[in-house]
Amino acid sequence: MLTKGEPSFFLTGAMTVEFQKQPLTFDLTTVFVPSGAFMSATVKSAKPIDCGPFNLGNIGVELGVNWAGVPSFGLTATISAKNFQSSIAVFFDSTNPSKSLVAGSVSDMTLKDVVDTMLGSKVTSPIDDILAGIGIEGTREFMIPGDLADELNQLQLAPIAGAFQSEGRVQIPSSTEQILLCVNKKGESWHITDLSKMRHYALVKKGQKIAVSLETQFYFAPQATAIGAITFPQGYFLNGAVKILGWRAEATIDIRQNQGISIDAQMDPISIGKGGLFRISAAQGNGGPRLSISTMAQPSHPDAALRQPHVLINGAVQLLGIKQSVYANLTSKGLILEIKGALAPGVEFDLDVECSSSGFSVDGDIKAGVGTIDLGELGKIKVNTDIEGSLGIRVNGDEISVILEASFEFLGDEKSLGRIKLGTSPDELTQLGKTLGKKIENLLKDEFKDAGKWANAVKNGAVDGVEDAGKVLTKVYGKSEAEAKDVAKDIANGTTKATKAVTKTASKFGKKVKKLF
Repeated sequence: MLTKGEPSFFLTGAMTVEFQKQPLTFDLTTVFVPSGAFMSATVKSAKPIDCGPFNLGNIGVELGVNWAGVPSFGLTATISAKNFQSSIAVFFDSTNPSKSLVAGSVSDMTLKDVVDTMLGSKVTSPIDDILAGIGIEGTREFMIPGDLADELNQLQLAPIAGAFQSEGRVQIPSSTEQILLCVNKKGESWHITDLSKMRHYALVKKGQKIAVSLETQFYFAPQATAIGAITFPQGYFLNGAVKILGWRAEATIDIRQNQGISIDAQMDPISIGKGGLFRISAAQGNGGPRLSISTMAQPSHPDAALRQPHVLINGAVQLLGIKQSVYANLTSKGLILEIKGALAPGVEFDLDVECSSSGFSVDGDIKAGVGTIDLGELGKIKVNTDIEGSLGIRVNGDEISVILEASFEFLGDEKSLGRIKLGTSPDELTQLGKTLGKKIENLLKDEFKDAGKWANAVKNGAVDGVEDAGKVLTKVYGKSEAEAKDVAKDIANGTTKATKAVTKTASKFGKKVKKLF
């Protein structure tokens, strides 16, 4: 044939050989080119080869040699053994090593395993201790009908491909040239390899169903290459589910030889507690937050928060109604984040949140502005100060505890609201200003059961709306006309001398945290 002016010789056909007393038929192509000869062959048999301790199936072979006698070799196959299963594709081009390829599936591991075994040299990072707690596992899990066991045992691919599509929305070929179905244990377990996408599925009979899972996929191709009719693009990565504290994210783990690994993926939404106690979802749109992991510095990254080695989760956090976009940092203690700012009407928060395998906790400060409290006949009490407090939240199984301790200064005295048990409704913290206002109202009502304390508040200018103090003293407090007249006179004399300075700002807010648990 003539290709772009260059002549070449070729040979196509079929070749049958006997292996382990089993005939194998290969589709064969051999091309002679100016640099040498190249042969590729793909086995047509759907039945795996019994090699004793393991089965080997769907073999594809590639052989090449240049005129100097330098060879190249490639192999695709599926290995099924007693203790492990793996699909592999291996190609080695000795004249151009950058076109070598390894692809396959791997068992569950951690990100630390990836760093230790796949970077090509000993590479350390500040987050190594965290990586050991981040697992990698298969990504897809779904069930197909258990009565398909007979079809699996008989290597009938069409109904299996149909079940993958209808039950798992996973499309696989139904051709024996692109699929290997391996019976690992008849009627109980099987393995399927989709060589068109280099995906390896494990199938296990569970009751009346067959559970299908996609194992973590490994891929290494410095340059785009091909084995037989199967082509492979350039890349070096793992595809799997990253698991952090029980939460998952389907991710591609990019591997940079001798440098490090990085991940950018969307997680499932993170939820803790009943009734919407705590949730992290996508910062924009639907779905879960973004997961970013890097063991290496990325100084040119457009997001300054992601330039140093990190394990960060970015999303919109919601805690009992208050919301904020945050970066949550994964440390050896667990997932840590800060919720800070004026996030509810009249209330400012400075909270530290920690999620770990041992539980969920929130500790921090709150500050709320208190203005005027209307006590009806007793007038409008001008508190005009800030109430400060500590907030604590704990989750223990299904039990949720939300506790607040707060106090404020009024007329030179500190007034404590004591230990307040808050509810767990989805808007509890957005209504905190109203809750505190009601608590203060009740405290002042109790305080002003004492006529002397009320009169002192009026005298010091802390009460508005009282035109006749004597009338209030007789009607509300039951004072005699004479007593009421004397107190009203004292109030009137004192008021002209009072500074009426009842306003007090809070001390410097934040991080005074009194832990309530």
